[in-house]
Parts: sequence; C-alpha cells; structure tokens
Amino acid sequence: MQGGDQLVVGAVQMCSRDDLAENLARVKALTAEAAAQGAKLVVLPECFAFLGRGERDKLAIAEELDAGRPGPIVTTLCELAAAHGVHIVGGGMPERVAGDDRRTYNTAIVV
Repeated sequence: MQGGDQLVVGAVQMCSRDDLAENLARVKALTAEAAAQGAKLVVLPECFAFLGRGERDKLAIAEELDAGRPGPIVTTLCELAAAHGVHIVGGGMPERVAGDDRRTYNTAIVV
C-alpha cells in the first residue's frame, strides 16, 4: 500500500453451533455490519459455518469446492462478497474428501 492507503479489516468473532442455517444467518449479519463500518476484507473464524459434535455431523453439511455447483456455504460467501463489495476469508469449513466418506477437510476459503 502506498502513503495514506488503508485496508480496513473486519475480524468477525462468533460462536458457531451445529445449525448451518443459524450460523450462515449470523455470518450475513456480521459481514453486513463489518462492511457498513468500512471493512474491505472480512475474516471469519475457523468453523464459522458449522461446529458439530463429531466428524459424522460435519459430513452431513460438507461441500465439494466446485465453482459450477457451489453449496450453501460457498454460495453465501460469494453472495455476501458481491453484495457488500468485500473480500471474505472463511477461516474453515467442512470440505468433502474425494473418495473418503468418513472424514472432511477443514478448509479455509477466500472469496
């Protein structure tokens, strides 16, 4: 950055639960709040989308990172980034492991 250029970052803190819809609603509200305060980069915590009791819980909502068929987590982040003109770092979301139906990756995603 040059001279007086600034990057306003919104560091979102939230308590995720085992309810994907509830967590994504909270992400929407907190991202809107950060953007309204001037953030151009919004950073979400690890497990922002879902914090289940075990691997089986995460498997139920895990997504494949496929731009042609995004799931609800990736879709939400893309919609929020476009609507608010921000970049978003999703600190960690359950990603399906190809060929393994017993575990997920904890994947950080940047939109």
